[in-house]
Amino acid sequence: MKFSCLQENLSQGIRMVGHIALKATGLPILNNVLLKAEKNTLTLVATNLEAGIQHSVRGKIEEDGECLVPARLLLDLLPLLPGGPLTLEGDTQGLTLTTDNGKTTLRTTPTSDFPIVPTLEQTSQTITASRQAIVDAIGATSFAVGRVEQRPQFSGVFMTTKGKTITFVATDGYRLAEATVGLKKLGNMISHIVPFTTVQEVARMLQIPDQDDDVVITTTENQIHFACGATQVTSRLIDGSYPDYLPLFPEKPTTVCQAAKSELIRAVKSANLFSHAGMADVTLSIVSGASALEVYAENTEVGAHRMKISSQGSGAAVAITLKARYLIDGLGATHGASVTLSLTSADRPLLLTPAEKSQTLSYRYLLMPIRQ
Repeated sequence: MKFSCLQENLSQGIRMVGHIALKATGLPILNNVLLKAEKNTLTLVATNLEAGIQHSVRGKIEEDGECLVPARLLLDLLPLLPGGPLTLEGDTQGLTLTTDNGKTTLRTTPTSDFPIVPTLEQTSQTITASRQAIVDAIGATSFAVGRVEQRPQFSGVFMTTKGKTITFVATDGYRLAEATVGLKKLGNMISHIVPFTTVQEVARMLQIPDQDDDVVITTTENQIHFACGATQVTSRLIDGSYPDYLPLFPEKPTTVCQAAKSELIRAVKSANLFSHAGMADVTLSIVSGASALEVYAENTEVGAHRMKISSQGSGAAVAITLKARYLIDGLGATHGASVTLSLTSADRPLLLTPAEKSQTLSYRYLLMPIRQ
């Protein structure tokens, strides 16, 4: 193998794929990146068996070939090499990287035992969305993914299309985040659960600027494929049906309260300092008519704290106890300067939504109370 490219392009490619190799466990060979040179393109491949990621680096090929190199070594080495032209030459002895003023030789591993990254079957469905829409939807939901072994469906993000939109949903059984964004190109309806690690890799892929601003999502019965510019992520899907969560949302809340998001976050964080150890509980108390909102917590070993913030709304007085971190997560994911809290009673879920509607993203966050 002999391939020439810019150091900057190869370094970016390794950053794109190397992350998944570092997280791979069980088989040492998965901690490597496959470098495959053919058709004037160097393809970088890494996998953890659940998902595979590929990135194409354009350059000049003098000889086709492939080799397997430790991901950690490449991630640490490439940023330290001088920018500009870089030549890679691989043979049975190793891989040599040559710059204008230096040469590095790396030990390689035989590629025969490296797993093949799965390719999608012929029968597939395709949709297209903007990069920013997918980034926003993932960021607003993926933090709520659960780690419940008994409920594997909770360990991924549920993706479903309806009309001209795609909805992302994540839950751990105690809170649920739902984000809906528009599609650029419609296809057949999809309804799949994507593993959390795959969603993480897709988010990383979309954070790096690329010449293509569209994300093409292709699915089959068992696999999903995300493509944006020079990078592609292919993953298996989680088997099973996602729970019917829609009935959890309150249809007719008895209390609706609107408050400044920054003030509410500050109040919850300060009250959390006085919550019970291991429980991290804070109580939101809304007065009748929702003209004021009080956040408080009390711990006999630490003390008590109360903070009142102004609000507006309507409905009966209500107090609800919640897990502080979960509430802060939801507030942080909600766009806009103000948020709306909708409640039915102290033992029913709290619905958190942005007070100002967005033209690009619709968001809802549901949080179960801590039962006293």
